[in-house]
Amino acid sequence: MSRSLLNLGCHLYQPPTQNPKIRDEIFRVCYEPLVAHMERYSSIKLSMNLAFSLGEHLPREFLGRLRALYKSGQLEMVNTLAYHPLAPITPRELLVRQIKINEEFYREYIIGDDPLPGIFPPEMAFKQSLAILFRELGYRWCLADDKMYVHQRRRLEEHLRAPATWIPEAFGIGVLLRSRERSVDIAFKDEVWNGRRYARELIIYQKEWREKLGHSGNSYLYMYLDGETFEHHRPGLLERFLRPFCEEIGESNEAELVSLHTIHEQFEKRRTCIPQSSWSTGIGEPPFHLWDHPHNEFHQPWNEFIKTAYAMAPIPIPEELEQLFHKNFYSCSPWQYSMGNKHVARWCLPGFQRIAHYIADRYPDSWEKTRLQELIDTMYSLTT
Repeated sequence: MSRSLLNLGCHLYQPPTQNPKIRDEIFRVCYEPLVAHMERYSSIKLSMNLAFSLGEHLPREFLGRLRALYKSGQLEMVNTLAYHPLAPITPRELLVRQIKINEEFYREYIIGDDPLPGIFPPEMAFKQSLAILFRELGYRWCLADDKMYVHQRRRLEEHLRAPATWIPEAFGIGVLLRSRERSVDIAFKDEVWNGRRYARELIIYQKEWREKLGHSGNSYLYMYLDGETFEHHRPGLLERFLRPFCEEIGESNEAELVSLHTIHEQFEKRRTCIPQSSWSTGIGEPPFHLWDHPHNEFHQPWNEFIKTAYAMAPIPIPEELEQLFHKNFYSCSPWQYSMGNKHVARWCLPGFQRIAHYIADRYPDSWEKTRLQELIDTMYSLTT
């Protein structure tokens, strides 16, 4: 009998410049209740990525609870980048270092020496060259969003657009495409407040999809969203959606909650062209429009600052400067500006100033020294 292999994943992250009181409040209302629910109800099975910029501030006791859930098989850990830069527009050297920092954190506190085959690029921002990097670092699969992939295949019949019985592959890496539609349901729509009913509808939908495909084997679908969606953004979601949703699937003989790695291993891989996009990209928009839009007055100096500062960095990059890069080149600043939160977008600018001073001390006569300060002044004026 064919079945639907389903997965639900969440992304846990706070920026390096987050107010500690806000971070602690989100832990209290979201992260701790989420883990407590998993401990209380063994039917809840999740995939998770946890950025080091948050993880380094979490109680060690809490990390121990994550480790216990991981060891029990309820929790799958997916790697990510330590400080949440937007991978497609970040220098490769910094990406490699942040991936390794996050893996070292996982190994010390959660997974030990176990394999770590999958990676979540922040914001699900993907371009094909990232697949090459991930493969070189030993990963077997990464996550991306299906919206623009489905759109580029819009001339096909609807049931052929999103892969459900095979996995797209880029340069030897499986690219697991999340269901934007179903993930948005959980994050924003009212129909998920009845978790059991939503699970039944999803199982029926998957069965009908297989019938349209004439496929006698299994199919898959996964949903992925910010961890803060649970209770912080949507109070009541744990009890009204997550628990009954997982219980309904656990009781069904037509569906199963499985890990993303299980999905990767069970389905055929097909080489295909996957467009640049993030989990926020819309039709007709630049692929990374919330971080690198050609007409955004803040994005342009922000990105130019990163490129200029990195070009002036000594080789090898001194540890002090590397830490400044990691902790200030995170993706939230341009995103917050795009959302109209200018006061939050400027949180990175004190760090940018320290970077500029570092460069100026070593290259006092350089044009770049002057340009870096001009860019900082511009960004301050835009966020005042």
